[in-house]
Amino acid sequence: MTGGDVTREQLVNNGLSRYHSVQLTKLLKSRGRKGRAFTYSVRDVIQEARLYLERPRVKKTSRQSISQVVEVLSASLGNVVTVNFGLPAQELGLSSLARSAVEAM
Repeated sequence: MTGGDVTREQLVNNGLSRYHSVQLTKLLKSRGRKGRAFTYSVRDVIQEARLYLERPRVKKTSRQSISQVVEVLSASLGNVVTVNFGLPAQELGLSSLARSAVEAM
């Protein structure tokens, strides 16, 4: 599984039923294709799974399998650093990092 995209088949391989993999992804916009399967953003799938778990009538076994998949997907995002591109460079400290890199040369 890649860090950014996931297919329904990968969700099933991680413990979800076919039904739940469809339920979690049917409202999501696909990001592309991997072979014949559509790919979905891992972040979107995690968000949709958390919303699904808020439903009061979800069975205990379903909650466990969905929670397990959320943990696996969250761990796959653990090595990805998100950068807020909306902030000016001064707030991110990029100018000082660039200056120190140039001085080190």
